[in-house]
Amino acid sequence: MSSLEKLYQSPLGTAGEFAVVVSGAVGAARPKLAHAPHNLTLMQVYAGRPVYAKCTAEAGCLTIEATNQSTDGTRVYFLPWSIGSIYRIRPKVEDTVELNGNLFFTPNLDGCMVTVEGTPQNPTIYHANSKNPALNFFEKELLKEVKGTENEGKVENMIKIGKMKADQFAFSKILPKKPTTPVLDSPPKAHFDLLEYDPGSKTELSTTQLEIKGMSPFTGLPVRSEDLYFGTVFGVRKNAAWTFYKQSYRLERHTFWKEEKGMPVPVETCKYSVAKIERFWP
Repeated sequence: MSSLEKLYQSPLGTAGEFAVVVSGAVGAARPKLAHAPHNLTLMQVYAGRPVYAKCTAEAGCLTIEATNQSTDGTRVYFLPWSIGSIYRIRPKVEDTVELNGNLFFTPNLDGCMVTVEGTPQNPTIYHANSKNPALNFFEKELLKEVKGTENEGKVENMIKIGKMKADQFAFSKILPKKPTTPVLDSPPKAHFDLLEYDPGSKTELSTTQLEIKGMSPFTGLPVRSEDLYFGTVFGVRKNAAWTFYKQSYRLERHTFWKEEKGMPVPVETCKYSVAKIERFWP
């Protein structure tokens, strides 16, 4: 059984064991116009354009790469992202039992927010990024008040999250070409943002020296120690109904130096672990 099949058959079990690391810059999209004020560029992804996923299992990590090439890949739904934009996709309604077309991925979250709304048979997924947003007078004054305090970063992120939620609401008012029949008891929308998946990433910078026989010591070599958290959202469709899961994973990454052919060479080590995994929506 392949790693993607394991993730499909046992989402919570597999994502509880492995960090799900997703990358890719594929997926055709077009801009959408909204009458309501908004800060982000609104992008609609063509759900009918095929995207394929290749998965590699490593120690503590499933690396999933989205590509346009079908060779040895599984067809999936993929939602891209870009700075200052919000992308959305609505998977086509299907009822199949095979793996192809029944998995959803979006790149890992590092400040971004993912939202899911609709019904399990016909959901809409959004991936928003609000880096360096335009601030109004009150937001600027609020940031001045907390500047230099322990709440500065949290307040800044809360402002960004508020803008992403507002733009997601504006985007949701733009109906698709083929609107679905309204459902009175549809599940409430769900958001997954930085304040939930990142309990506190840290980066420490220092320097070191390396002694090589017969040479003066190499000093001032930069050393980087990172303790980072990322978010992952993926979806699984069974019996024509989607279920989405959210994961927070930890990456411990360190840089040190070693001798190679008489010269210092940087070496990087990475350790992945799962901080949290649970059902996201519905």
